[in-house]
Amino acid sequence: MPSRAALLAAALCVAAAAQLRPAAARKVWATVPYTVRGSVAQLASTGAKGGLDVGGQLLLDLELSEGGRPTGRVYGACRAVAAAPGGGVRTLCTNHFEWDGGDSTMVGHASGVFKAGSALAFKISIVGGIGKWQGAHGEDLEFKFDPKSGAGGGKIVLYCLDGRC
Repeated sequence: MPSRAALLAAALCVAAAAQLRPAAARKVWATVPYTVRGSVAQLASTGAKGGLDVGGQLLLDLELSEGGRPTGRVYGACRAVAAAPGGGVRTLCTNHFEWDGGDSTMVGHASGVFKAGSALAFKISIVGGIGKWQGAHGEDLEFKFDPKSGAGGGKIVLYCLDGRC
């Protein structure tokens, strides 16, 4: 019998392979356009608030709305892992999208470049969900957030949902 780690690795490979197929070849099970409002805290590698350098973090805590109606929240953390060409830092993130008081959630991993004073723009890979998002796998290639206005949004496209891909 395969180990738990081997089964998890195989499942991740299947999910990754599904995401590599051309978009035209993938069935879309759900599309979730959303907006967010709130703030993103910047912590330097020293722990000081404000600046962001390699080793520092972005901490997200945002209100999630669909169709102008508040429906939950998005929260998570991004680690600055490397300097980016042209300034700024490359970040890797884990984000949690929460609906219905936490009864329905999606988990996403993201990457992007952050420059002080500019908007955040991430590519998010949705790697799981519970509740109405059971078995969710997909992507959000449109996420943007402007720290100055405290507003942003994106569109999650799910290629797997509730055991169907």
